[in-house]
Amino acid sequence: MPDGIGPVPDGTGPVPDSIGPVPDSIGPVPDVSLPTDLGFKKCGPWPGGNCPKSYVCNIHSCAPGASGSCVLMPIGCPKIYKPVCGCDNKTYDNDCFRLRAQVALQYTGTCNISPPLDGGSPDGPIQFKCGGPTHTQCTLSNQFCDKDYCAPNAFGTCTNVPAACPMYYSPVCGCDNKTYGNDCFRKSAKVSLQYTGKCKVTPTPDAGVADAGTTKKCGGPKNIPCMALNQFCDKENCSKSAYGTCEEIPAVCPMYYAPVCGCNNMTYGNDCFRKHAQVSLAYKGKC
Repeated sequence: MPDGIGPVPDGTGPVPDSIGPVPDSIGPVPDVSLPTDLGFKKCGPWPGGNCPKSYVCNIHSCAPGASGSCVLMPIGCPKIYKPVCGCDNKTYDNDCFRLRAQVALQYTGTCNISPPLDGGSPDGPIQFKCGGPTHTQCTLSNQFCDKDYCAPNAFGTCTNVPAACPMYYSPVCGCDNKTYGNDCFRKSAKVSLQYTGKCKVTPTPDAGVADAGTTKKCGGPKNIPCMALNQFCDKENCSKSAYGTCEEIPAVCPMYYAPVCGCNNMTYGNDCFRKHAQVSLAYKGKC
């Protein structure tokens, strides 16, 4: 060995196994950041695009009609784990692999969580903005768009649909004007929140139907119905022509035993379960 070269310094060491040698056909390992933007060439919507050869359409949204810009197609990708979720609901090891697959970006992170509001990965629960004028949908099948208020163009957040709900009574009013036993049952029905408490229905005395209160009669010889869909006519007795009052149908009932007999000759565990079945009261106690 010539004296001018000398031995290789010990600090160099071999290439780590986790990275491996870079093939000559690829050249230097590119950065995980995006390739150079053409600047003038817009493309989209996903899937597809109209970029020149060796370029890919880089879109950062799954919204219908979303557009992006043409960037150079990466030749090779680094073995760096910075996962991103594509609009195909697949997780890519980093953004370079997503571009190689020609898939739009849904959000940063793995695909087993909801996309974030700001596109980052903050600590704590991550939420995705949905709804709005473009009616952006949630991408996960077990979620619904829980809107901020009851308007067609309102924004909301993608919220998990609960599989089961606790049996306590804390009523809320949904945007469908129905009362739910608690907020969990509202989410289970995939309905946005209107306000806390029972739904209040505006009386319409001239409509030929009973109002939402318990002052106007329903039933009777003309079988006057209740106006609200979440109510039934609780008659004063079991006669077909009997009058009654519009009572709210409870979504959940307490689990205590105080039996009552309904006009259908069935015994209910308590009066709440009778109302839940939309049956008038015959008398208290077992049938």
